[in-house]
Amino acid sequence: MGGGEDKGKIGETLDRCEKLLLDAASPKYLCRVFDYRDGELSDCALCLEGADIRAHLDGCCKAALFCCTLSSGADTLIRRLSATDMLDGMACDALASAAVEQLCDFVCERLREEYPQYFHTWRFSPGYGDMPLSMQSGFLSVLDAPRKIGLCASESSLLTPRKSVTAVVGLSETEIPAKRRGCLSCSMADRCRFRKEGTHCGL
Repeated sequence: MGGGEDKGKIGETLDRCEKLLLDAASPKYLCRVFDYRDGELSDCALCLEGADIRAHLDGCCKAALFCCTLSSGADTLIRRLSATDMLDGMACDALASAAVEQLCDFVCERLREEYPQYFHTWRFSPGYGDMPLSMQSGFLSVLDAPRKIGLCASESSLLTPRKSVTAVVGLSETEIPAKRRGCLSCSMADRCRFRKEGTHCGL
């Protein structure tokens, strides 16, 4: 927020919308771990396209593919609030974005608990760098997400429900260099709006 907003009012709005979102959302996720070698997933029809994802998984022997969604109830709530009060709609949308990221963090933590003997990369999603967004449909098919949790991709490769995420996490038997995470390794670094504002996206 900038300096001109009434932060007390916005705080009250966020508190109210948080309660509504927690009632409306139905968080779900799926995850599969594949052996990985030389850019290929074993026993998997999906090809991880792009030089950036291959660089991200360099040195990894396994790759975890997962998807998360807050389900359709969150989308319905955001649409309903947006139709009656723009601030409520924006607040709920922002809260839902934060919530699905928390769900991703939960999945990554579960992966660390299930595979403690490996070093884990940060998550990398279709649409990052040169990994094409058009992979979404195939990605979801590998996880059987449309049938199991109702998560699909549109013809334009947008996820539905909208508050959803797909991602890849690499697992390595050796320590992963820290330089492979962050602005220096990001292909968007020279045109990133976060960097222009003196912040970063959290990756």
